[in-house]
Formats: sequence, C-alpha cells, structure tokens
Amino acid sequence: MDMSERFAALKFDDAERTALAEMRPRLMGAAEAALAASHRESLKYPDYAAADRALSAQGADLAGPKAQDFWRAVVGGAYDDAHQRLIVERAEALCRAKVAPRWTYAQFAQVFAAMAAEAVEESLPPMLRRFGGKWRGKLRDRVAGLFKRAMLECDLASTAYLAFGEKQLAALEADRKHAEAEGA
Repeated sequence: MDMSERFAALKFDDAERTALAEMRPRLMGAAEAALAASHRESLKYPDYAAADRALSAQGADLAGPKAQDFWRAVVGGAYDDAHQRLIVERAEALCRAKVAPRWTYAQFAQVFAAMAAEAVEESLPPMLRRFGGKWRGKLRDRVAGLFKRAMLECDLASTAYLAFGEKQLAALEADRKHAEAEGA
C-alpha cells in the first residue's frame, strides 16, 4: 500500500503527523481506556460476543493483547510495512472469525473519539492559556491529524477486508475449476 498517495489524498502532512507523535503516551492511555469500555459495551450484543469467542479460538482478540498491539501501532505512527502487515493480519483474523465490519468501525469511532478528546484536553493551555497564539495552530494540527489518521485506518482496514475476501473467492474459484476438471 503506497502511504505517500494516501497521505496526499487525505492531506495528512508532516506537521499533523508530528503533532500526533508528541501526544503518543496520552493518546495510548485514552485508546486503552476506550478500547476496554467499547469491548465491555459491545459484549452485550450476541454477534459481537460470538465473534470475540471465535477470535479467541484463533489466538486473536477484540480488546486483549493483540488488539492493544494494534492500537499501539496506530498511535505509534510508524507508517511502515510492519504496520501494514499488522493491519492485514488483524483484518484477516476478523474476517475468519466473521466479525462484522461494523464492530471494527464502532471500535475505531470510540477509540478515535477518546483520543480526539484527549488531544483537545492535552492542547488546552494552563488557565485556558489565554485566548490566542501558537496553541491554536497546534490544536488544529493535532485534531486534524487525529481525524485524518482515523480515516486512514478505516481505509487500510477496508482495503485489507476486501483483499482477504478476494483471496477467498479466488481460492474457491480455483477449487471449483479443479473439481470440474477432475469430474470431466
């Protein structure tokens, strides 16, 4: 996946990525808390709970250590091959466990919203830091970068879901052709 094209399409620039990097420890704290809360709430839904059990059987999870590794990578900001492999592996595990994409997006929404709130809180100057100045630009970069990162993650996850589905369809088609050839 070409990240430079994705960054350009989102207008996700160096200043915004740098602003996010400055907040990593606080964002991870917000992400962990939101992930746990999202998971607790979502377990009330039978399809989510079934998907959680299916993932556990595969050695994956929706909110445990594997999910936390995923969110550390998201917050970590390493837009490299390892990060992209992690996204693909997670999406494939979610597909195998038949986790509906809505649960992925619901988790993204809750976690990114918590991080956005943390970004705003982190950016407030002491004593409201007196009306104007550089902090406004910094706040804008942080919030814009966070939401653009959210959209990037949704795009990457969707791409991985589709790629895995295409691989499954191709394998089924190959099996069908093989069966037809043997039966002829």
